[in-house]
Amino acid sequence: RRTAAFAGASGIVKSIDQTAQTGTTVNVDLGNGYEAVYGQLKDVRVKEGAYVGQGQIVGNLNEPTKYYSVEGCNLYFQMQDLLTYMLNHNHYILH
Repeated sequence: RRTAAFAGASGIVKSIDQTAQTGTTVNVDLGNGYEAVYGQLKDVRVKEGAYVGQGQIVGNLNEPTKYYSVEGCNLYFQMQDLLTYMLNHNHYILH
């Protein structure tokens, strides 16, 4: 059984990473300092640097990592404001 994950907004695929917490993870630059993060994926259908349109299939849901095993199969989704992210992770902008 396959369950697709769809892009919530249009943007450019910034990276496709493999992490212990969220498994295969796609990061989409939405512009204006915002980024959408889609994790717990398999069969990723987008490529780094490519445009992804709102509603386009990003990939299919994968089995959960050990960090989300209680919840079962699910999409990890996060919206990031990159300025807030940088400040919270001690990345400061110098003028």
